[in-house]
Amino acid sequence: MWGGPPWGGGGWGGPPPPPRGPPPRGGGGGGGALTTDQGERIDCQFVGLTAGVRPNLSAVQGSDIRTREGILVDEQLRTNIADVYAIGDCAEIERADGSVLLEQVWYTGKAQGELVAGNVLGGDATYTPGIWFNSAKFLDIEYQTYGEVLNAADTEHTHLYWEREDGRASLRLVHQRGTFVGVNIMGMRLRHRVCEAWLREGRSIEHVLAHLHEAAFDPELSRDPIPTIRASLSEARA
Repeated sequence: MWGGPPWGGGGWGGPPPPPRGPPPRGGGGGGGALTTDQGERIDCQFVGLTAGVRPNLSAVQGSDIRTREGILVDEQLRTNIADVYAIGDCAEIERADGSVLLEQVWYTGKAQGELVAGNVLGGDATYTPGIWFNSAKFLDIEYQTYGEVLNAADTEHTHLYWEREDGRASLRLVHQRGTFVGVNIMGMRLRHRVCEAWLREGRSIEHVLAHLHEAAFDPELSRDPIPTIRASLSEARA
């Protein structure tokens, strides 16, 4: 039997639960303020919750499986217990070079699952991270990152940045001594396979600028920003 909504209310047609606590200032039922751990109230028009991802280790608590931030595995995704593997958000990979890898995006979990299935059936494959990418949509804002785009400037990487006049779209190309290493896009889209090919083939930043139109993937009838972007970034490099 269908048990109705999670709030009960006497069946599927029941009312939702009443709001908890006092409504935010201004009413309307949406987020209108936040309170810091120091007790300060900050009024606002919009509240965005960005909790991130943290491995849930409850399944292995009390066992002999080694953990740190995640469940520790080697590059074949094996734990320290025979025939026990960990993949996806919970897996913290200890690599041969001493570095640690904690990848919490859907496509790496998929690749790790395929690798473990093969190893369980007698394989001996080692997990090798592919080219990093992340793609999402925040409300009506498209967001994409391919390759290496650091959140702080350094001496090894050069950034070429373009922003649309209204501030609702931007593109950041990153190169390392002329070799394209990453791109971040906001408010527009570029084709995954094209960007990945540029990164895999070690294309120059000049090649990327000249062929940027091949990656354009915005909806039909939308204004093509590529000529403007190319002209602006080429001028910045001159």
